[in-house]
Amino acid sequence: MSVTFEERMSRLEAAVLGDSDAQPNPLTAIAHDAQIAPGNYIVTKLTVAALTLLAPIAGADDGKTLHVISATAAAHQITAPANSINGAFSTALFGGAVGDCLNLIAYNGTWLVLPSTHITLS
Repeated sequence: MSVTFEERMSRLEAAVLGDSDAQPNPLTAIAHDAQIAPGNYIVTKLTVAALTLLAPIAGADDGKTLHVISATAAAHQITAPANSINGAFSTALFGGAVGDCLNLIAYNGTWLVLPSTHITLS
């Protein structure tokens, strides 16, 4: 599937600036280790949650977002393929406090980090 530059930019603008036709995304609770995909998640596991995330597909996934917030005081960890987070990282480690959150947007095969709270990338 080929996506034009204009389509990519339109998807990114809608994701970042908002899309008036967009429907609210449901919030999914995570109470165990799991694989996650674009969407909105709240981690309710009392101990460390080991979450895995696939790299986005360039063009097809551009503009998709992932939002993960912790409802527990645990240092949850999200692991992705090498160099798929900000082009240089594969792991996002939560700080261990309620309210820690990771926000990502897909662009050109990479997850780019949006403003997040108490996240360490490695």
